Amino acid sequence: MMNSKIIKKGNDFEVGTNEEDNVLETAVKMLEIYDRTSKISMNMAIHNTKNLLQSFLDEKNGVVRSDKWRIDQYNRNRPREEQVHTIEALDEIIDEWCNE
Repeated sequence: MMNSKIIKKGNDFEVGTNEEDNVLETAVKMLEIYDRTSKISMNMAIHNTKNLLQSFLDEKNGVVRSDKWRIDQYNRNRPREEQVHTIEALDEIIDEWCNE
């Protein structure tokens, strides 16, 4: 088993991958570096870590996001004139980015 190592889980042992290790290390770092004197910083660290872990689990479990969700994510911080309304328009933009 290349790129894996044995990890202890309770009284059992499981094989963990480097990808899992990287995600977990990133999550721990995100929770270690926030400003402990700021409640806003703490909330953002928790929120961002939760999103990172949820995205990793979704990808690992084969969860596919809906077209509406993808469009909403693309549009959320863009001015109205830059927003897209169809998945085809979004795919065209992504293709342009990939071919630059």
